[in-house]
Amino acid sequence: MLVDREVDYRLCSLDGKWYRVEVKLMGKGNPESADVLFARDTNILIADTMSEQNKNQCVELGVYYLELKGNANVLGDFITILKCLNIPYYYG
Repeated sequence: MLVDREVDYRLCSLDGKWYRVEVKLMGKGNPESADVLFARDTNILIADTMSEQNKNQCVELGVYYLELKGNANVLGDFITILKCLNIPYYYG
């Protein structure tokens, strides 16, 4: 595997497909952080706060997203994303 310094994480599915993951602190005054979707071919975006426009962009682009702020089911939502992409995980 080549080193990819332009992405925060890469996750591999059971069928060998790699998914690019970005983690962003987008808070007030930093909405351009969502531009990473375009610049880095992101498959999964994890962000503390997302605007409705950011969420709609993700849906339109087929990008899975996880908003952390105010989400009482963060772990469950992340596991759902992993299951959708056939990415193995362990939760014990």
